[in-house]
Amino acid sequence: MIGDEQIDIRGLYNITSQAQLAAIAFLLRKIAISNQDRHIFLHEKIKRALEEMEREGVDRVFSSFFPGFERWLELPRINEVLSVINRMRQLDFIQLEPSEHL
Repeated sequence: MIGDEQIDIRGLYNITSQAQLAAIAFLLRKIAISNQDRHIFLHEKIKRALEEMEREGVDRVFSSFFPGFERWLELPRINEVLSVINRMRQLDFIQLEPSEHL
């Protein structure tokens, strides 16, 4: 569950543990609550967040706001995070023109 959305991750075999899945959920939550932009470039945000987690520790995205999760998290790869996002049904993507990306 992320927000009100229940994401079906069955068949995502690259997610190897609950600790990795929890890290993905906390990472997506961090991106969602820290977003102040009208448009975000999700791949870039995820890449920067994963680099931060690698540099400063995976616990950087942990939130004690959600009881029942252990503090032990495993660093996911960008492909696992993008795979989970791909399964989200309530997320809307827009295609920007190349000039809008600059």
